[in-house]
Amino acid sequence: MVKTNKRTRMTEYKKVQEEIKLMGGQPGGWTNIDKKLKGLKQDKLTANDIQSLKDWIVKEKDTRKTALKTELEMLNDFFKMYVEEPKSLRQMGLYTKGLSKSSPMYDSLLESNKLEIEELEIMLRLGFKPLTSQFAWQNDERWQEIRKIMYEKKLNALKNQVKDIEEKLVLVEDEILKEKEEKDKRVSQIKEELKELGESFPKDELSYIG
Repeated sequence: MVKTNKRTRMTEYKKVQEEIKLMGGQPGGWTNIDKKLKGLKQDKLTANDIQSLKDWIVKEKDTRKTALKTELEMLNDFFKMYVEEPKSLRQMGLYTKGLSKSSPMYDSLLESNKLEIEELEIMLRLGFKPLTSQFAWQNDERWQEIRKIMYEKKLNALKNQVKDIEEKLVLVEDEILKEKEEKDKRVSQIKEELKELGESFPKDELSYIG
């Protein structure tokens, strides 16, 4: 074996480390890492260097397993909400599109607004001329006209609000579906990576992930 100085060995050691880091997490990455470790020869590295790399990889694998399991828990939380609380997912999506966080749930808000729209339309259709009046100003035509203008503005504002929420809701539902597709793909990737790492998929702990 050709002896190499410490600087050359450290350079080679770091080079191998960087190559391994690039492989980790890639499709087939951990399998390729294991192959690379098996293929290391004692030319630029000593037996101790190679063993040190192997020990480092064991720690990296353990760290990666923990990270993947944590990610799976987060994915499981999303799928749980997707199944059990779809309205909450939509509400959060609407927050990102301008809905006030102090607003009631979007479905209750839409129902309330639509009922108020219906009420205003009835009032505007029948007019504001009183059948019997308590006060003289209620018989004033200008007052009746002002009431009509105010209610027309309120009606238009409510209609615009309903239209805005319903249009944004369509966008949010589309985004949720796309997010689910992405997370489904990510689950498949994690399953493959865990398999490479020799770790079983913890399906008993993740009841909302298929």
